Amino acid sequence: MKLMHNISLNIVILFVISVCVFGQFRSMYMNVDDTLNNAQLIRSSGVLLSSEGQSLLQCALRCTTSPACPCVLYNVELRYCRLLMHYMDEFNTNRTLSETGWRYFFNPDACTSGWFPFNGHCYLYNQTAQTWSDAKVQCESQGAYLLELETPLENDWIITSLLSSLCSNAWDINCEVFMGGSTDSGVFKWEYSNTLLNYSNWYPNEPSDTGTRECIFLMYNGQWSDGKCVYHRKFVCEKVK
Repeated sequence: MKLMHNISLNIVILFVISVCVFGQFRSMYMNVDDTLNNAQLIRSSGVLLSSEGQSLLQCALRCTTSPACPCVLYNVELRYCRLLMHYMDEFNTNRTLSETGWRYFFNPDACTSGWFPFNGHCYLYNQTAQTWSDAKVQCESQGAYLLELETPLENDWIITSLLSSLCSNAWDINCEVFMGGSTDSGVFKWEYSNTLLNYSNWYPNEPSDTGTRECIFLMYNGQWSDGKCVYHRKFVCEKVK
């Protein structure tokens, strides 16, 4: 009888601990969206990191301390954690999987849907080619500005996490995106910050300024080139979270 009492007491204690931990998880780190239970991303490229043997709190902590993670999928049965690089929605989600136990948690302080977070900033890849001036206006209409790459780390992240699926030909114009740098005099500066470039990653023999207004393109391999601002290119918008 005493043994049964101890077992029952232990079960109650474990239940209370689980409730408290889950409540702490929700209040301290993320919100839960039960409408996406057992759903998965259609493309695995949206998964930043997968790991086994993780508790719910460990999974959330790994995401909230990662500069590029706005949400997670956690399997409560398998203790499996997937850090995601963008939010799940009706357009990128597969709801027909047979796996169970998956729950979706998101950081309400991360970037809005469609934007990718990195180091306190949010980035949006626009696949409709426009002139540099029109791209600038489009970014500004969303409270953002054309991409300004200020460190090698940011440059590498843009390529590997955001633009890696573009293509593999450095000189294919479909592989280039506009950034926010331009020049009228041969000296490039960032338009939004109104500062000279404190970091650059030019392709060999670039920039090849012709004396007319030139803008900076980011190529598929992370290197930069310059060209006429009236050309039509895809572009990336950036804003502070």
